[in-house]
Amino acid sequence: QLRTAELHNAVTSILDAKLDFIFGGAPTARPTANDENIVRSFLGDINARVPPSTILEYFDHDVKFIDASFYNAIDGREALEKHMFLHSGSSALSTFTDGTSQVIEIDDIVSSSTGDDDTSKVCVIYHLTLPGGEDVEDTTAISFYNLQGGKITRVFDVTEPSSPKPGDSGLKLLKLVSKLIGDESIVVGDGSSAVVDTNLSVVERYFEAWNKRDMKEAVSLFTEDCNMRDLQYDSEFKGRAEFERHLLRVKDCLPGSFEFVVDDVALSPTKAGVVWHVENDGSPLAFTRGCSFYTIDQRSGLIESGFEIPEKAPPKMGWLNTVKAKFVAEPVRFIPLVIWVGYMFELFIADGPLPGVNALALEQRTWEE
Repeated sequence: QLRTAELHNAVTSILDAKLDFIFGGAPTARPTANDENIVRSFLGDINARVPPSTILEYFDHDVKFIDASFYNAIDGREALEKHMFLHSGSSALSTFTDGTSQVIEIDDIVSSSTGDDDTSKVCVIYHLTLPGGEDVEDTTAISFYNLQGGKITRVFDVTEPSSPKPGDSGLKLLKLVSKLIGDESIVVGDGSSAVVDTNLSVVERYFEAWNKRDMKEAVSLFTEDCNMRDLQYDSEFKGRAEFERHLLRVKDCLPGSFEFVVDDVALSPTKAGVVWHVENDGSPLAFTRGCSFYTIDQRSGLIESGFEIPEKAPPKMGWLNTVKAKFVAEPVRFIPLVIWVGYMFELFIADGPLPGVNALALEQRTWEE
């Protein structure tokens, strides 16, 4: 047992030294296989239609669960249990209804820990598939998990918008905002070369360059043949040159007072997951959160691919998805709905077959009475 412990300590020391070298002396982000497996197990239990009461065991009692398809965060395990029962089928992490066959397919995952306080971070990019392996359209999502002591303490989950994608429509709105506030995406800073913070990861330096509106610096952090997906758009941006044109187009529409704030990062030598939001002059803007997942070329240290999913602007579709899921799972619900619609039509619009005029034809004094 002693020799085993000595061997384990030696291997751990070597790995730590390599990771410290890779991250250039920055706070070491170490992969956390156990917590990564906890998240995998949680998603597997959702696929297996395990009851919410059992799934809740993965969560801390004071968990904060943010599903970007709803307006408000869910605070605490009791509230989360109610959400999973009430909104089952509205989104993947809200659990599936028994009548559906979709499952979560993990595309990639990254995990890390930066200290000895038993905390870790896990980021997952996934989509939904059918039993035959067919992908369900417009279901790519990214979720970010914070864990402590083997329990999930925080979740942020965001799904790509439905087709047709918003595309440049959001940029046009931002351009209008820029004109109204008298700001045509003024570059932050005086144009002098900035000192690079070597303690920042490559993805954090990307966001930093964005906030300076230095798109040359931003795209220099990507490989020449990078592939980027901004899921506001239908197609990917292939290569550094095409991605730079996209960034410049966005820059021209984004007010200079807007800044991307990185909330958290899950980092390994080859992958990174980032959760972020947008602020205006230091004040967080509503409905501007998002999550990104990047792969990193280990030889160059540059970003080689990425997915970026911003939070959908209102109206949020969570409640509508809940209603839709209930009717799909239990078609018998259509019977009372059809009866109610028919009754309303007969009462307010139709002139027969029931005796009397419809309610809209009543005199004003009748309504007043």
